[in-house]
Amino acid sequence: MLKIHEFLSVASQLAFNAAQIIQATKLSNNLHKQMKGVDDPVTQADIQAQTHILKVLRTYWPTLRIIGEEDQESQTDIQFQPSKLDLYNQKYFEKNKNGEDVNLEYELKDLCCWVDPLDGTLSFVQDEMDAVTTLIGLSYKNKPVAGVIGQPYHKINGQFEFKPLVFFGHTPQQRIFYSTALDQSEPNEFQKPQKEDKKIFATQKNRISEQNLNRTQQLASQVIQIGGAGKKTLLILQGEADYYLYIGKNQSLWDICASEALVNGFGGQVVNLQGGNYIYDPDVQATKCEGGCLVTLHSQNLPALIEITKAYL
Repeated sequence: MLKIHEFLSVASQLAFNAAQIIQATKLSNNLHKQMKGVDDPVTQADIQAQTHILKVLRTYWPTLRIIGEEDQESQTDIQFQPSKLDLYNQKYFEKNKNGEDVNLEYELKDLCCWVDPLDGTLSFVQDEMDAVTTLIGLSYKNKPVAGVIGQPYHKINGQFEFKPLVFFGHTPQQRIFYSTALDQSEPNEFQKPQKEDKKIFATQKNRISEQNLNRTQQLASQVIQIGGAGKKTLLILQGEADYYLYIGKNQSLWDICASEALVNGFGGQVVNLQGGNYIYDPDVQATKCEGGCLVTLHSQNLPALIEITKAYL
């Protein structure tokens, strides 16, 4: 069995560790960049962070299915203090926002962990650091059930500062927490934004055609272009954007699993441009999200929007 408070304890610490790996690579001034495809780089930080995350997860849950973005493994043995299974007390996750009991244990055979160690790699190599995140999602019977988003950098007064922040949550609990330090044992609760729909859209900064940018602008009162699926999800959760629209076929399940777990926990939705849900099936080799992506907390407004977006792909 996997206990959710133990998984979130370990996964949040791994997000902090990944931030340190990313920062160390950045400070080395040698990213060891390789190209997997057009505008699709991978760096030493991607590979080292994923190798570390998978190694630790398998130490605690040897039979847990894990699917990560990178197909390379680092030979560098990066040492961190052992992750604590009980960093967060179970009491933080026992009740949902209505005071009702929440299931806290899952059969390992029904779970899969989806890992993007450095989401927004293209932004990373372009020094757009606030677009970088680490994504660790957990699916149960092919649906997202828990998520961790780590954000190493923040833009403050026009400068990027390394101040790691980790958001995490268990979808059925309908609550999201965050932590500002690796050893913080009392998580802070993150409050759902209470705001009207102002039609502010977040979309990709790179890999977007003029036609798709024009489509987004026609739907929006304002468009925020920024890299990284995790970063755009954070804009939704923080109330800085109302919709995250991705018109394309190049995202993968590891890009959206953690995000969907958190967004669903706040009553929002992550769907394709036809309005359908993605299936997180580890037994299916296809991991691409070929139907695009639409994310919002304004679920009541989705049907009308989907009537437009369903023609985009």
